[in-house]
Amino acid sequence: PLYNAVLIHVAESSIEFVFSVVSIAFFAFYLKLVTVSEIEKLESKIQEVRSKVRESKILNHELIAQSKELKKAQKHLMAEVSLRAKAIEDKNEAIEEFILHNTETLHGPLTNLSIAVHKFKGETQLHTLLRVSHAELTQVISGINQTLQSDTKLNRGAIRKTR
Repeated sequence: PLYNAVLIHVAESSIEFVFSVVSIAFFAFYLKLVTVSEIEKLESKIQEVRSKVRESKILNHELIAQSKELKKAQKHLMAEVSLRAKAIEDKNEAIEEFILHNTETLHGPLTNLSIAVHKFKGETQLHTLLRVSHAELTQVISGINQTLQSDTKLNRGAIRKTR
């Protein structure tokens, strides 16, 4: 009986031991499978990230190239705008000189007209219209001369308002 109790006890311990070893083996195998699976997933993600990094680098190089092209185009456009602005300024100066010359040229005939208008003695409608037109013409030419002498830009609306 003692022998039987020892064998049963030994047998139960052996079965528990074997069960524990087998359980640990299955658990280790399961962990290995999980680890391998997770490593494969991580490697796949790493490859995706590397691919995206390569794409990003390619896009970055393209963006840099486009940026350089845009800066080059902007520089060209700024130069073109500067040239055209200078040409417009030159034309405006030429127009102002032309206007100044013409107003100076008109000054003599306007003075003669002024003398003739003052010599008119009469109160007909024609005489009145002649005096009013003469006054308006004098104001317009005076306004143009003042604008040119003050070195401001010509404004037809402002010249007409002085009438």
